[in-house]
Amino acid sequence: MDALHTFFRWLKRWGEVDQVPTWPEIEEVIEKERFALVYEDQQAALKNIPAEHRDIFEFMMETGLRPGEVCAIQWHDIDFKSRRALIRRTYSESTLRETTKQKKEQWIPLSKRACEIIDVQEKDAASFIFVNPDTRRGYRYKVLNRLWNRHSGTDVDLYEGTRHSFCTQMVEQLDLASAQKAMRHTDQRSTKRYDHSGDAKIREAMNNRSKVIDLEERRKKE
Repeated sequence: MDALHTFFRWLKRWGEVDQVPTWPEIEEVIEKERFALVYEDQQAALKNIPAEHRDIFEFMMETGLRPGEVCAIQWHDIDFKSRRALIRRTYSESTLRETTKQKKEQWIPLSKRACEIIDVQEKDAASFIFVNPDTRRGYRYKVLNRLWNRHSGTDVDLYEGTRHSFCTQMVEQLDLASAQKAMRHTDQRSTKRYDHSGDAKIREAMNNRSKVIDLEERRKKE
């Protein structure tokens, strides 16, 4: 039922239907459990990616862009003075669509590292920022998937290793409203789904129990 509901939402997004039919209440939706990488594990995976393809993956890790969005970003979408990027199109399969998942244009701030990555790309004002050196054309996200699965050395997929990990890290570091803006979610409930970043902190505490100061030792220090 959930898959069928999603299909109708896609049809509405693509303009094939005017509205999604009234849907029955679904008591529970079981979603695929996703796993996030901490920053250090992302960097380790990045080193495994062939150097000539590495920039686009790191840019996704720095911005949280979806694979289809990063493939579609062009030079005129960048405001170099304000260090931000306009996200306004995406790929659906091999079709470039002049709209995003939310059907609206959104500016995102660019980190220092994201700006550095853009600066070293070959600039052609009429083209995509990231060009596949093997084809001399813009990337397609199926190519990115293959590269990630073949070389990253992780057990997570491309979406988990880039956007999902970025969103989890943002929830851990920012208040909920700021994290929602960073992720470009229209509904804060979507942002709350990423609030499982505490697992890493709990695991770290469990692994460092032996480092807790003995009570008698603490009294001596006091």
